[in-house]
Amino acid sequence: MKAAVFTGKEVEVWDKLEVEEPKSDEVLIKVIACGVCHTDVNVIKGKVSVPTPVILGHEVYGIVEKIGERVTRVKPEDHVVAAFIYPCGKCKPCLSGFENLCENSIKARAKGVALDGTTRIKKGGKDIYVRNGGWAEYMIAPTENCVVALPPELRIHEATVLGCAFFTSYGAVFNTAQVTALDKVAVFGVGGVGLPTIKFASIANAAEIIAIDIVDQKLQKAKAMGATLTINAKIEDPVKTIKEATNGEGVDIAIEAIGNTTTIRQAIESVRVGGKVVLIGMGATAEFEVNNVVIRGVKVLGHYGARPRIDIPNVIELIKKGLINPQEFVTHKFKLDEVKQAIHVLETGEAIRSNLLLS
Repeated sequence: MKAAVFTGKEVEVWDKLEVEEPKSDEVLIKVIACGVCHTDVNVIKGKVSVPTPVILGHEVYGIVEKIGERVTRVKPEDHVVAAFIYPCGKCKPCLSGFENLCENSIKARAKGVALDGTTRIKKGGKDIYVRNGGWAEYMIAPTENCVVALPPELRIHEATVLGCAFFTSYGAVFNTAQVTALDKVAVFGVGGVGLPTIKFASIANAAEIIAIDIVDQKLQKAKAMGATLTINAKIEDPVKTIKEATNGEGVDIAIEAIGNTTTIRQAIESVRVGGKVVLIGMGATAEFEVNNVVIRGVKVLGHYGARPRIDIPNVIELIKKGLINPQEFVTHKFKLDEVKQAIHVLETGEAIRSNLLLS
């Protein structure tokens, strides 16, 4: 098998990797396409720690090759998407309805292993770790609970966004922020997650949607997705402009989709008394005035993904109704050997989402 592997220093394309057979609860997927996400970039930059050598890639679209003996949700030859969260179905968060916060999934991903703590891919007898492992010709999903079969109309390489970008943004809008038609919403960062967040806020009929970024081209896309006001933070002070646009009150909900010290502080300062700040972006260390949060009763909420078995089917229904289109969000595609270029266009802001096409 061929894969793009992060060695701890750089990303290299390796071949002759061995993939084990799927165990009883696992699904072997032949990868058709996999997204390149800022979280992958954060791993490469050392902002997220994982053991190496490791295969990254957590937005996976492919075809089921083999299944373990206990798998019932999918079958060989199904076209599927694999979410980046592996709900074990047994821990307290899973049993409480919060499978996006599965304790065993979080631990396994941090260690680069399957849910049973072992690896499935080797080279020359040595372990190759995975942070999902979609930058490869084959990957093993650690549980069928993270795999969802796709309808015929979604058998397209852009279906990758269901594994993270749409998955995370849908969860942020509908599960954590719980946006309603009464809410004025600000979204900081119009990238691979921020842009669909704006679209889902529009689907939720938010009263106003304010998009903040430093790239005019992205702000134009935000308008097309439903933003009622755009702010270029290179030119304007976003907090001041938001306050002016909301009669001095601030927005009801601010969603930070970058993971940046400055924009986290701005998000907190831009909400009204009793407002919500939802943090999606990772990799930052934030500094803000605690008094500004406590005295105003601001709720700062961390947000992580969504529930694969519940929320991906919900997103599929929105796509089938024509309310959101995956093809509008994947702007660049590359072959596996071009993985460094795929990473580069994401880092520079040229791409909203890049896809690696593996077959």
